[in-house]
Amino acid sequence: MTHDAPTKTTPPSLSQRARAAVALLCGACAVPAIAPEALAASRTPTPEISTESLVYANALSDAFQAVAQAVGPAVVNIRATSARRSGAQPGVGTGVIFSEDGLILTNNHVVAGASRVLVTLSDGRAYPAEVVGLDANTDLGVLRIDAPDLTAAALGDSDTAQVGQWVVAIGNPFGLDQTVTAGIISARGRSGLRLAEYEDFIQTDAAINPGNSGGPLVNLNGEVIAINSAITSRSGGSVGIGFAIPINMASYIARSIVEDGQVVRGWLGVSMAPVNTERASFHEYDGNDGVYIARVLPSSPADRSGFAMGDIVTRFDGRDIESPNQLRNAIALTPPGHEVDIELFRDGEFITLPVKLGDKDLAASQTLATTTRVPQLGLTLDTLTPTLAQRLRFKRDVEAAVVVTVEPGSVAYRAGIRPGQLIVSVEGERVRTASAVASAIDNINLRQGARLRVVDGRGVTHNLVLRSG
Repeated sequence: MTHDAPTKTTPPSLSQRARAAVALLCGACAVPAIAPEALAASRTPTPEISTESLVYANALSDAFQAVAQAVGPAVVNIRATSARRSGAQPGVGTGVIFSEDGLILTNNHVVAGASRVLVTLSDGRAYPAEVVGLDANTDLGVLRIDAPDLTAAALGDSDTAQVGQWVVAIGNPFGLDQTVTAGIISARGRSGLRLAEYEDFIQTDAAINPGNSGGPLVNLNGEVIAINSAITSRSGGSVGIGFAIPINMASYIARSIVEDGQVVRGWLGVSMAPVNTERASFHEYDGNDGVYIARVLPSSPADRSGFAMGDIVTRFDGRDIESPNQLRNAIALTPPGHEVDIELFRDGEFITLPVKLGDKDLAASQTLATTTRVPQLGLTLDTLTPTLAQRLRFKRDVEAAVVVTVEPGSVAYRAGIRPGQLIVSVEGERVRTASAVASAIDNINLRQGARLRVVDGRGVTHNLVLRSG
């Protein structure tokens, strides 16, 4: 952001301001005043502030003001009331509007378990909010309000954030609305803090206090690059160590919640370990960056793509990989069914393997070995079991086919079908197994269209027409 240099008269020198301050101070004293000349003569002369220095300082001040004015209208106060809290007291936090149709990003811990959520805008308007979805694994949540004339914040690219970069935090610390603090990015990629299952925090020294949770961390371009989430403190207040969730991670979680009704995560099917000196030496690998593959699960995407124990992953989908946590996050933030190129070091050379990722939740239930392909639709299905139904938050007695993978761009994908959804009928006929769906589709001319009834993770039923061509 650039600014024209403001036109200013030459400011009084620091020594002139000191004389004035001494005169004012001594005028209020009961003791005789020390002559300003004597005071000045007893000190080493202080250099005057240059006009150029003031121009730079004012330009930075202007940048902070511009960020506050641009993003402030998108920052909201959140009060979440829960009967489980003592006396039904409200929890207070912050959120940021990321869509003009009323979608708000915040922290899971701000609204989890709430029976009522009230959102107050920067202009004082207040609206009840719907909890669209929550993800405790990343401490993120999405709310929705029905309100006109909303301002949405611009979302940046957290992958480009750099240590030492200026940032601004906006929120409601201790209930003080629209508080703006500034600092720098202190570190990136913080993990192992046991704050969430998936951790890739941006650390900042911009003051973050209770009530800031869920608010935006913004760069000087006015773009949200992270969602403030936690602090390290013995006193409960800011000591300059705050943690924020990168906006690239938050955006994926929000899209998944809004589009799929739940968070879907990719799955590779390997056990990982750091590349230590011993492993690097044994495999004649030069360096400590990367991820050592300690085990490849049978019938997993990694197994089908040719991974082997002892491989060292160095790049994932074009990005350098330095640690198991980084690779784990990258896999989890890639949609199931998406094909990525993974670079490996094996037997003294680098090779690249294309891998189509599976669905983490479905893999946890060990359903991949019994899947049924429906190539006409671009689907892989399995028969819903009571254990799988419970994991996917459906009733245990539901009989249906569950979507395991969806090929991007396929007939099913274009119709809006996603992993984790249930297919309960085809052409009006009830289907209870994956093979029943496949058989029904075999007898349908897809150019004329096939009518499917699908239930998503929120329990909402969709009547879809799938048509090829």
